[in-house]
Amino acid sequence: MRRKLGFAVLALALGAGLAAHSAARNDQWAAKRLEILAHRRDACVERTDGDPTALQTCSAAAVKAANELLTHTRANAPFEGLLTDLFEPLMFASTGGQDALAARVTVAGAFADLARDRAAILLDAAPTVVEAGAAPAVQLRQLGARGADFERRWAQVRAADCAGYPEIADCAARLDAAMGATLADLSRPPPPRRR
Repeated sequence: MRRKLGFAVLALALGAGLAAHSAARNDQWAAKRLEILAHRRDACVERTDGDPTALQTCSAAAVKAANELLTHTRANAPFEGLLTDLFEPLMFASTGGQDALAARVTVAGAFADLARDRAAILLDAAPTVVEAGAAPAVQLRQLGARGADFERRWAQVRAADCAGYPEIADCAARLDAAMGATLADLSRPPPPRRR
């Protein structure tokens, strides 16, 4: 009886050790993949020679590549839809439509950063500390009906993401912090142009 109990305890210990080793390997894999994606985006941006359309293409490719790492969520298409359907109109509303091409490039780049941050959170390759800051809702309420629609759609993406990755601690708060930081960065006035 003692021998069977000893084998059972050993099997449990080995199983726990293998699970921890597997989780560590997954974290390392995710971090490495995200690093590769960042290098690819940097190389793409260097090749653009500042062309706004090419810069947006680099950002779109970065969003797609980050989303391809997320196989346990059904929110990738709705997440991408936030950019095309709402993110840019929200920015134009907040900037009065000034310098629209520059705003599109800036928003596309910020969205690519958000996609990378989202993937890092859901793959548990990001720091678990949630930065304090304004929640997305605070910034979005200032934009009226469009902001409310964006907030609703973001909540759906966040819920699907966290349902697909239930092992992620503070998933919703961390995703909200990433979105809030993105919105805060985009709401800052652009630096004055050099003459």
